[in-house]
Parts: sequence; structure tokens; C-alpha cells
Amino acid sequence: MSVPARPRGLETVVLELLTDLLGGPVSVRSRVSRGFRSAWAGVVAVGDNAGTAFVKARSGPSVSALDHERAVLERLPDGLGPSVRGSCHSQADAVAVLAIEDLSANYWPPPWTADGVARTVELLERVAAVGSGAGSIPRLVDVASALTSWSAVAADPAPFLGTRLRSERWLDQILTSLLDLKFDDSLDGEGLLHFDVRSDNISLGPAGAVLVDWEFACLGNPRVDLLSWLPSLRAEGGPEPWVVAPHAEPELVAFLAGYWSSQAGLPEPSGAPGLRSLQRAQASVALDWLDVCTGQVPRGQG
Repeated sequence: MSVPARPRGLETVVLELLTDLLGGPVSVRSRVSRGFRSAWAGVVAVGDNAGTAFVKARSGPSVSALDHERAVLERLPDGLGPSVRGSCHSQADAVAVLAIEDLSANYWPPPWTADGVARTVELLERVAAVGSGAGSIPRLVDVASALTSWSAVAADPAPFLGTRLRSERWLDQILTSLLDLKFDDSLDGEGLLHFDVRSDNISLGPAGAVLVDWEFACLGNPRVDLLSWLPSLRAEGGPEPWVVAPHAEPELVAFLAGYWSSQAGLPEPSGAPGLRSLQRAQASVALDWLDVCTGQVPRGQG
């Protein structure tokens, strides 16, 4: 009786694929743990003098996310994301590999400086101006329908109240008005969105700021990337969000606050340690921002 072959480790498959893809023997220089999605990621050295590349690998159903990222990167104007060095699949192992420009020598905040904030704001403006030129990608209004928000908090307020970010009285006073908000008109638009703007995806180099990890790219209101970044910026010591975006749409602030509030009190997902802590920090700032937008806290005292 034959014995089934043991599944090969993901890194073994990745290195074999990269040898063919990049045209030379490949060795792992460093593994990278930024981000919260389970995958193989790291910097590899190619041959003796072919330089380095940053590599991401996915297996199983998540392969499609890597294909989406590659398609977006290949259509981005120069300077918005890393250049693509190549990609390939192993059908037998159900693994996809994407090799891109190695930006590890750049500066990765935090800490944030005023210049770093300004460069990132300018980058997000250039990204939003790309529009549908990035190819066939989903619309945010369709993606957002799968995201939890205030309706999830209303259905089960215990996880949110367990964070102690707000009291039960606060929730009782505001929840009905939040549930009445219609978000589709505020989310829709023709701007290209990265839709995962956080410091671990922002690289500051001599030529300017660059965004990495484009797996969630979509089309929508061009303001969404900026507004969704500001709570994490504040949590990392940056300015208050209403200072950077003094005219933020209250509906967008409410949508973002609802998403993070519905997630922050849930159990930690496997493979993503620290995710709930980050979401709690984002929810805390977004709720302060929501109070400012609704007039419950005077601007400058949030």
C-alpha cells in the first residue's frame, strides 16, 4: 500500500518557484511579520549579484487575493506602489507567489513626523486620482456590504460594551440615529482606494511615500483612504483626525467607527495576534471623532 506524500512546507515551495521566476538560486534574507494576514512574506536574495526582492506567498483560497494585488500593481502609475518583478503559481501545491521591489531600506513609521504625514496625505491624493485606470476592480459599496458595523453592535452590544470605550448610556442615546444612516452614497465614487492604509503598509523613501499590500484595492469615495488612516495615525502619536481632515463627512466617520467598534471586542482571530488591540485603538479615536462630528465634544477637546 502506497503512503501519501507529506505536504511540502510553504517556504520550500516558495523558494522553488522563485528560483525559476527570478532566474537564479534564491535564499531567504529575512522574514517579515508586518500585517495581520497569514501568509509567507520575506526578503530574498537572488543569486550573487541580482539584488533582492520582497516576496509574498499565499495558499488555498487566499491565492485570489494575491492575484488581485498583482493586477492592481501592474496598472498603477509609477511611484504609488512597489514595482512587480514577477508572479507565478504552483497548481499542484495551490500556492501563488508575488515578487516585488524590495523597499525594506525605506523608513517605516511610526514614529511619525509632520513631513511623513504630509507626504502620506499627498500620496493618498495621487492614488485617488487614478480612478478606474487601475483595471477591473470591485466597488467599495459592494465590498462594504460584507463589513460589520453598527447593526452588529445593535444585535449584540456586549462585545462593544466590554471594550469600555463607551457606556451603555452613550450607546442607547446614539445607536438609533447611527442605524438610520445610509452609507452607500457616502462610500461610492470613482477614486482608486487602497482600503488598508496603516503604517505597516506605508513606506517612506527618497522618492516619496509608497503604499504596499494592495489586496483590498477597490473603487469608491476618494476620501475614504485618508479618513480610514487617521485613527491609526493618531493612535501612533500623530495629530487628531479632525486637524488633518477638518471637513470630514460625518457619515464616513460613523461608518468607520461602527466597523472598528463592532470588531474590537471580539475574540482574537487565529493567525492575527494583536489585531483586536489595533482595532480597539482605531475605534477609540474614531469614536472621539464621531463625538466631535455630532457635537457631543467641542472640536479641540476630543
